[in-house]
Amino acid sequence: MHRANCRASLATATSFVVIGLCFAPATAGAQLGGFIKRAIGEKVAEKAAEKIGEKVQDPRADSSAPAGRASRMKGAGAPMASIQLTADTLEHALRGLDALARAFARRDSMQRVADGVGRRLSELSSTNGELGQTYREKSSVINSCRRDAFRAIANKRGEDLQRRMAADPAAQRKFAEIHMNYSKAATEAIQRGDSATLQKLQLDYYRALLGPGFNSRQDTVSVQHQCGAELVKPPALALEDSLRRESQRLTEGRRELEISARTDAIAQSGLPADRFDAARERIEMWYRGKKAGLASFPPVEEQALEAQRPRIERIMLALGVQR
Repeated sequence: MHRANCRASLATATSFVVIGLCFAPATAGAQLGGFIKRAIGEKVAEKAAEKIGEKVQDPRADSSAPAGRASRMKGAGAPMASIQLTADTLEHALRGLDALARAFARRDSMQRVADGVGRRLSELSSTNGELGQTYREKSSVINSCRRDAFRAIANKRGEDLQRRMAADPAAQRKFAEIHMNYSKAATEAIQRGDSATLQKLQLDYYRALLGPGFNSRQDTVSVQHQCGAELVKPPALALEDSLRRESQRLTEGRRELEISARTDAIAQSGLPADRFDAARERIEMWYRGKKAGLASFPPVEEQALEAQRPRIERIMLALGVQR
């Protein structure tokens, strides 16, 4: 059993050497160690995550989370809580809606900035179309050559490692131990989100497996001499990339703000969530009905709502409620 486990560990260790070196992206001026750190880290992380049966999920991706108007409901198919809008209850609800309106104002401001970034990006993409195509074609040729060159180096090193292990049982046990220790430490680093430690572990792992012949700088120089250096992205295209990142940042910020806005509004109101939602629905119903000349509310509610009419109109406008 021990021998079988050793063979499995060694096969995995060897495959990591080959897979990692073969599929990492080659970048100009980087040492092969850096090449390994970026790409092998992803491959090892995937395997380690599969091994421990964990996948990190973005909580925002939960399809069961309510959205839009439905977020104001208690749940799918659940009835709204009943509420009467007395002066006191209305004041509590409006405090929450004031907070929501402020959040929506920040959201709209972010959207205006995002729209400006989008327009600028669209203009650049149109202007730089030919430049971008030329850059991508040239980069593709160089990067393909570099991948093939690193793959050849990786295959040779993997074969050498296999021969060493096949010829020396003591080396097999040593490499199996190196691999198992690395897998454990790498998995712990992944779980902590400690990328710096993971990168160091990866380099130490390859040095331990490949021995003194592992010269990352020499390998990179050799590949660069054979294929050429990775192209430097023209400033105009780099600006496009920067604008895309900014657009993504604004989109994520807007989404996060929307997610937190309702929670903050409920807290500011001091009402339970279902009663806040019910009050909001009732206020909106009154507002729409007034604009259409169809509102018909009990006198106690009508009096309370009329007393807060300017404030309600301001809030509804900020929330984008249709008249």
